[in-house]
Amino acid sequence: MVDETTGTDKAGDEPVLIYQRTGAPVAISPVRSDAVKALLPLGVDIIITDDGLQHYKLARDIEFVIVDGERRFGNEHYMPFGPLREQTDRLSSVDFVVCNGGETKQGEVAMTLKPSELVNLKPASVLRQNRWHRLSHLRALVIHSGFSIH
Repeated sequence: MVDETTGTDKAGDEPVLIYQRTGAPVAISPVRSDAVKALLPLGVDIIITDDGLQHYKLARDIEFVIVDGERRFGNEHYMPFGPLREQTDRLSSVDFVVCNGGETKQGEVAMTLKPSELVNLKPASVLRQNRWHRLSHLRALVIHSGFSIH
């Protein structure tokens, strides 16, 4: 289980960031079912797994797939030569296909991520968007996000 003392060297950056930003219980394990078992005693109602679509042994009630609306499926090759972990026809069996940015295709749900703050890592500080600092006015903005819902 991730807690306030868990470092990224032990859990990875995404689980630590999710815990810090949401306070929601976060469990990590190479065996997804073990992570779920760690969460169940906490009385959780919903469990969201990152990149969990291909874990067929993990029971699920709803499946979401997030598609990059700009790049879509890239060169349509499997990892490590491309972005795919499964065939694109797998999309026909999921409950929701969410299109992040770009043009939404028929049957997809549109989503757009908008930055709300800048974090300067050295020295550590946060610049929140307000009437004096509009993030959209910055000419060079690098945003790293690794969160998706499957």
